[in-house]
Amino acid sequence: MVKTLSIQEAKDKLPGIIEKLRSGDFVVVEKQGKPIAGIVDFEDMEDFIELNNASLQKQIQNGYKEFKTGKANPARAFLKTLKYKK
Repeated sequence: MVKTLSIQEAKDKLPGIIEKLRSGDFVVVEKQGKPIAGIVDFEDMEDFIELNNASLQKQIQNGYKEFKTGKANPARAFLKTLKYKK
């Protein structure tokens, strides 16, 4: 759920906002009726940053191409090759 708050409301309700982020809510902060910021859960922010990282996107695309052309092994096959130390 997306909730919109003024800057003052966001300041006043910050502890409650943080709790709601854990349940998947998003908060848009407005100044004079215009959106200026968003408050999201940290994991969502990490996902956003990773998806906007050009270098990471290139690595993902290259890995996908290798997988599609049979140059990469499925994860299950890789995990079978690992030897665990006690």
